[in-house]
Amino acid sequence: MATTKKNTKSATATTSASKTGAPKRTKKAPAKKKTEMKKYCGRCERTRAGKFFGSNACRKDGLADWCKECYGAWRKARNA
Repeated sequence: MATTKKNTKSATATTSASKTGAPKRTKKAPAKKKTEMKKYCGRCERTRAGKFFGSNACRKDGLADWCKECYGAWRKARNA
């Protein structure tokens, strides 16, 4: 009885990101230094230099919404 050799390779296609339509990742532009930035604090309603704000990697500019002074006061009142 003759046996036939079956193709054991899987049928999965090797596609790259460009073939699937997914956007290619690009490098981010270098961010401005905190000392060069001006940002508005929504709590105390002042425009301050970026060095007065904490960091938040989820935000586009990389800075927190509130200045460090406002955040500290809020945290102190909340934990009292």
